[in-house]
Amino acid sequence: MLYAAEDIAATGNSRVVTVLLRGSTGESKHSKYEADDEISKLSLIPALGLVAATDDSGRVALLDDGTLATVASWDAHEHVCAGAALLNAAQIAASSQPSNRGGSSNAKSRTPQSTAPVRRPKTVDVVTLGVDYTILTWKVPLSSNSSATATLTSQVNLLSALPSQRSASGSSTSYNPPLIMSHLSTVLSGTTPYHVLGLGSGGLLFLRPRGRRPGKRAFAWPTAATRSGPWHGWEAVEVHPDLADAVSPHRYFVEQLMPVPGSPTRIASGCSDGTLAVWDLARVFDAPAPVATAVAPVKVSAAVCLGVYPAVTEAAEREVWWIVSGPAVEQQQRDGGLSSCAMVMVTAPLREEEGEGKKKA
Repeated sequence: MLYAAEDIAATGNSRVVTVLLRGSTGESKHSKYEADDEISKLSLIPALGLVAATDDSGRVALLDDGTLATVASWDAHEHVCAGAALLNAAQIAASSQPSNRGGSSNAKSRTPQSTAPVRRPKTVDVVTLGVDYTILTWKVPLSSNSSATATLTSQVNLLSALPSQRSASGSSTSYNPPLIMSHLSTVLSGTTPYHVLGLGSGGLLFLRPRGRRPGKRAFAWPTAATRSGPWHGWEAVEVHPDLADAVSPHRYFVEQLMPVPGSPTRIASGCSDGTLAVWDLARVFDAPAPVATAVAPVKVSAAVCLGVYPAVTEAAEREVWWIVSGPAVEQQQRDGGLSSCAMVMVTAPLREEEGEGKKKA
């Protein structure tokens, strides 16, 4: 796995994380962190100069992005932890802006020669995601003090929180439980945090703080009775292959979530059944439907969205491009997934509101 932000790159392989910090003149410095079990996900938190590493034992570590020194570490889940992120990255980004006096406090300014510390709050709210259907939030002290521990502040089980699970009787895909397979967090307009979860049921869950105008199709998260706690004031939308009014094009594990370059409100999803989709976060809480869909000839084991480009056909004004790799779907069905891996280019027409394509072209 590889995650990069500006001049920092972090790679994870098995139990080891290596960080390359590149300076303005080309010099570099390497640091290393070794986990107790195989690393499942790496996430960069540039505003705080941190790397979040989760592993298959359920442990979460927040590491300094330059030295990989452990800033916080705790056992979050009993099984595989699918990811960890700041609950509200917008608040952290706003409070961590560089001061006019002294050095910059963000990740971009840090070089191997810089010793200026990143300005971090004493505690942060972190959300962790387990493949055991659980979404947990924690109050985490950011300290080198080994006795400081994370405190659990909320716990949500998707088996009871999702509309698809409450109406699962008779479902054609109820045998695919909502395991948390992937996660993506982003901030729109610099103020509103979003969390997107890819599920084993073929569904997706979208989360955001409720604004002045709640989403037309949103429900209170995690329940309407919630009046306090870290999720207070948040709302959610679920799409699922068996929800007639919010249908997901995916029918199996949604293992890939990625941004759409050049389209800050859009994210893309990829499923192991070969389906791909693009979702507009600015619309999905009112109209839970993808704005582009495609079917790749391979299982989507890995994917990157290249962005939105002028269409080469008359089907639409613009289209989305992906590079996808994985075993061929037909061969996978025939020989149990032992086929060789292929890499393909996939495109799909983008469904846009009236005049949107011309406005953004």
